[in-house]
Amino acid sequence: MDKETAGAIFSVMAQNKMPDKIDSIFKQIGPSNVSQELQDVCTSLISSYTNVRSYKYIVWSGIKYDGGINLQFVSDGLKDDKDVVTAAVATQCGSNWTWDGNYISPLTYASARLKDNKDVVLAAIEHEYKYTSVLKCAGDKIKNDATFQIDLVSFDMVIYESLINDLKIAPASDKVKAYYKNTKDALNSLGITLYTRISDIKEIIRNRYSVSNQTEKNKLISLLGSEYFKGVSTDTRPVAVMTTPLYDYNGAFKDLRDDSHPLTNGYKLIYYEVSTDQQFANSVKEATIDNHQQAQVLFIGGHGNPKCIEFGSVYKDEDYLDMTDSDIMNQLKGAIADKGHVIEYSCSNGVFPNGNTPAIDNIAEFLHSYWPNAYVHAAMDVFGGINIKYDKNNFFSSVSFAGTNELTISPDPLELLA
Repeated sequence: MDKETAGAIFSVMAQNKMPDKIDSIFKQIGPSNVSQELQDVCTSLISSYTNVRSYKYIVWSGIKYDGGINLQFVSDGLKDDKDVVTAAVATQCGSNWTWDGNYISPLTYASARLKDNKDVVLAAIEHEYKYTSVLKCAGDKIKNDATFQIDLVSFDMVIYESLINDLKIAPASDKVKAYYKNTKDALNSLGITLYTRISDIKEIIRNRYSVSNQTEKNKLISLLGSEYFKGVSTDTRPVAVMTTPLYDYNGAFKDLRDDSHPLTNGYKLIYYEVSTDQQFANSVKEATIDNHQQAQVLFIGGHGNPKCIEFGSVYKDEDYLDMTDSDIMNQLKGAIADKGHVIEYSCSNGVFPNGNTPAIDNIAEFLHSYWPNAYVHAAMDVFGGINIKYDKNNFFSSVSFAGTNELTISPDPLELLA
């Protein structure tokens, strides 16, 4: 059934006071199985017919569309329903911006009880980049809860710091203060000083622990306790590695949450900050070869041009991964899995300065010459951000670069037969 037909049928049913029948249909389908077309239909019903706004499965199926903002229209009973409100806050959309430039979190319309529910508030924070708006909407009880504050530190240090510094909420206990300090010390020990770029802090620390040497592991345990790392050794998710540059002259890498967070849904994300080509090599090698595993995804961040990716700021040869770095790349042969993906988050790496000739003519082709079994994705010009899409299993599907075309170099079929 197409969208137009479904919309017409359900509209007639709503007008004839049969929302219970519609609700029963969507209950049988299950909100998580509703197609995008039927989500659109449900959203239209919520907007158009007041008599459907108290029916849970109609609302639950349609509330995720349009940024969850339709929560304002539903019945008070459903504004107090955890399933419906969680679905509403676990999304974001441009419609949440008002004409005068203010952002409205769907959490605004939740009941007072659910504004103090830890699961609901954390879901809103996880899915909304305007986290200050979420914190302002949250109840005073949850904002002052020690367990909630610890969960904030575990997810995103910047959001916790906003709670303390911007909203003037005091740390709920000495345990919270110690956990924040020890988490920050653990990140510093791992060479992660720009934690403002990323979320999923506990995940990042645990995954780095999994590939660290024993001395580093002992230090991390001394800071955070052995329980913190329980289950690390049994994590069988495929590996994704992300390296970002310490040098960032224009703030292009100041916030990578939208790029790093989705990777953690399907992959064990191992994150590094680097300032030299050898640090880059050491990082990728530690995450893969040294631990007898290969990366399914390698995300390389750095300012760039057709010939290089820049990590440092003093303009020495070591600050760049360039087309003379055979010694660096020889250390990394075998680091990428067959049909894995190398994503160059670096401007113009896919440009052919001399035209598309048989010779290796840009840094994307250079990397592919060492990882011929993998896909290499690079931008054909300066770009304003990337959009990574994932399949239903949360695995990488495709990447595009805002404002320019993409060069994708496919695996060499002979390499896959080897």
